[in-house]
Amino acid sequence: MSGTLKDVTGASFEREIERSERPVLVLFWAAWDGWAEYQAVLGEVVAGYRGKVDGCRINADEHADTAAKCGVRALPTLVLFDRGVWVAQKPGVRTKEQLIAFIDQHL
Repeated sequence: MSGTLKDVTGASFEREIERSERPVLVLFWAAWDGWAEYQAVLGEVVAGYRGKVDGCRINADEHADTAAKCGVRALPTLVLFDRGVWVAQKPGVRTKEQLIAFIDQHL
């Protein structure tokens, strides 16, 4: 992914996440949450897994039904899926090291 997160919508959620053959780390965010640089760090972390984990982001304001379906109550929130199954969730911002530990713990 070369340091970027793929944008997902409510309409593409099933195709991109629920049908994925590998783990997907999803960032639920909003334009007002002020964490644009965090998205870059998350993209960098995902890129470091070299295709073993995909990274996506979904705007929770624009796709509130999908956020609610995933149990998102705070922004930003990370949700890790493996082959379409919800594995783990972490609200709030994390350091690069904490992101790596979160992913490694659940792979």
